[in-house]
Amino acid sequence: MADRAIVTGGSRGIGAQCARALRRDGFDVTVCYNDSREAALALAREIGASAVRADMRATGDVERLFAAAGGADLLVCCAGIAGRALLTDMSEDEWLE
Repeated sequence: MADRAIVTGGSRGIGAQCARALRRDGFDVTVCYNDSREAALALAREIGASAVRADMRATGDVERLFAAAGGADLLVCCAGIAGRALLTDMSEDEWLE
């Protein structure tokens, strides 16, 4: 079974290139998007991945994303949010800012 990767912000730019590279390296890739549905679906078709809409600020969406992907061995965060601390040290309120 291939390792699973989730790429947030994966529909365009750096995220899309990460998704392509991971797929070439044999990962099962889930492309996560929020607003760029058509771009995400086109990329998913191109590389043989799945695309899931999720707002990274919504805990329920994040849980649904991971469930849809079947979990993840690798997470690439390109969703365009910037924290002022390590992810593991951020509160949910800081994440939502």
